[in-house]
Amino acid sequence: MAYEIKWTIRGKESYDDIMDYLEKEWTEREIRRFVSKTHQKLNIIAINPLLFPVIKKRKKYIRH
Repeated sequence: MAYEIKWTIRGKESYDDIMDYLEKEWTEREIRRFVSKTHQKLNIIAINPLLFPVIKKRKKYIRH
């Protein structure tokens, strides 16, 4: 049984920003490959979400 993938607003905006960048800098073939690989990963997550645990908090890093 596959789960439904639900995008957050931030996640969708981020993906859209990435696609805008790729359309300016990459070839159509590279973009299609990126989209295909993204969909493959999403399918894997939908089938077995425990392979990719949810991260709820950002870790704070201290700069030295």
